[in-house]
Amino acid sequence: MGTSVEVAARLGPGFNKRGGAATVTDKRTDVDGVMTYTVAYTVEGGSEKDLPASLLSARTNVRERRLSSLSSSSAASVSSDERHVLAQIQQLRNTVGELQQCVRVEQWQASCDRQQAAALREKLKTLSRDLKKSATLTRIATEQLDQMKIQRQADFESMNATVQEIVVSAAEAAEKVAAVDPSEAHR
Repeated sequence: MGTSVEVAARLGPGFNKRGGAATVTDKRTDVDGVMTYTVAYTVEGGSEKDLPASLLSARTNVRERRLSSLSSSSAASVSSDERHVLAQIQQLRNTVGELQQCVRVEQWQASCDRQQAAALREKLKTLSRDLKKSATLTRIATEQLDQMKIQRQADFESMNATVQEIVVSAAEAAEKVAAVDPSEAHR
């Protein structure tokens, strides 16, 4: 806690994390057993949580940088060829530092991509389960609807037969009444 660090910039489509000088305010182990850090930015303010160590690098303090520049100025007594070699070494160190920074950023991005992929896999599993449930419920509802249609058709045919029986019974009753009382038949 309280360690000064340099946070790698993560810039690209969909995210804009500038990084910069920061102080570690908290560290914890995530569910995968990976150590992550919370930092507070010292220059622009703000903070970030759950940063992997690969995005953090030790920050050299001002005194160390001054000593480094002093040792560079004392190299004036060194020959031109030696200065050229020293310059190439420094350039290679800078290149290595930049490449390490790029690797840390790519590792961070890969970690984010893995987390997103895992979340999408879980969502796909859930949707697949829900789709299977919906298909089963649709099949059951269709079967019940077909049974209801068959039952309704049977009920309709039964009602028609009953109505026909009533009509026939009423006609027979009317004939009997007419045969017994002819005056009723004219009414």
